[in-house]
Amino acid sequence: MAHMAALQKVDNSSGDVEEAMRCFVPHSIMACVDSGQSPKEAEECRRVTIMFIRVLDMECEPFNYSLPESVLMVQRIMIQIYSVLHRYEGTVSRFQIDDKGTVLKIVFGFPLMAHEDDPVRAVHAAIEIRTYLKTMNVQSCIGIATGWTICGLVGNDVRLEYTAVGSSVILAARLMQNANCCVVRILKNTGYIDFI
Repeated sequence: MAHMAALQKVDNSSGDVEEAMRCFVPHSIMACVDSGQSPKEAEECRRVTIMFIRVLDMECEPFNYSLPESVLMVQRIMIQIYSVLHRYEGTVSRFQIDDKGTVLKIVFGFPLMAHEDDPVRAVHAAIEIRTYLKTMNVQSCIGIATGWTICGLVGNDVRLEYTAVGSSVILAARLMQNANCCVVRILKNTGYIDFI
């Protein structure tokens, strides 16, 4: 909300638009641009950790977005999730709302944001997020997988996004789908580990 209010106050003639728009661009892409690297140059096959989070109401059902209180609650939840991800340097690659709930696709290990311990960072972030969601009486299903993906720009001249695609992305999504409500499911070698 604060970002939107700040953007509305920007005077287009002052050149402040670029600075105001920075809050809407993923920090991994801003790091590329700030370093003088084009996001196009960051297209590559790389090892990343993918986390999918589905956020649900107390009965493990999708939020009813026709209710204003649901919208406000999910907004508070997203602000907290983004705060946790910022500390662990994870990037929200996709945010969607559908009949199955509110889902976030998060990537740890994008260019200029990669760390050797990205899988550990993802697990710590997931545990922190789950702990916070419990205090809000909100349920979630989380899936985490690490593997080689193709990272790059997807889209066209009208809309582009920098994202990761590959089998580990699909695996993390499936782990989230198969996780019972209140479970973080993580791929470990040939099996998986559930954290409640």
